[in-house]
Amino acid sequence: MFHKSLFTLLALVFLISACAPAEPEYSAAELQLTINAAVSLTSAAQTAAAPAATALPPTATLPAPTDAPTNTASPLPTTSVAVVFTPGGLFDAAKRAEFYARIINPYIAYYANLAATEGYPALVSINIQTFDLADYPYGADAIFSNEGYEGWLIAETAGVVNYWIPECINGPCPLSADFVSSFPDIAATVGAP
Repeated sequence: MFHKSLFTLLALVFLISACAPAEPEYSAAELQLTINAAVSLTSAAQTAAAPAATALPPTATLPAPTDAPTNTASPLPTTSVAVVFTPGGLFDAAKRAEFYARIINPYIAYYANLAATEGYPALVSINIQTFDLADYPYGADAIFSNEGYEGWLIAETAGVVNYWIPECINGPCPLSADFVSSFPDIAATVGAP
């Protein structure tokens, strides 16, 4: 019971921080993303398992980044993972697209493959936020359907967000062929064929 209460509290924190008055005006799309995230997190907290990874369509469409990375993935995944950017209104469309291409889509694809092939719990949400650290101006938090949590700092080089790289402890990373073809820069970094 304590875990569900903690999870509900986290959902409320995400919602409140996304709607904090850092920027006085929010677009309808930003508010809708915040509402979708809160609904997904609340749903996960109230049930034993999160919704299936393919149950919901994407909630928004983002334009391609201005400095397009070399991966070939689409700007948004086709899963029901809730993505929240906090504080709300701080990330422009180009920066959001950069995060999707370099952090969010690879992370979702990697853990979707692990869920399908190795029984990992489904990924429920990702929160991207700002930090006041010189070397790591951003951070990310991921929440899984079993209430598992992973958080990490994100570096930026010459104004471009660095790629998310999987941390594979027990040997080579289990990268699917789709992942390797969609994210060749990441696959090359971890030594995939």
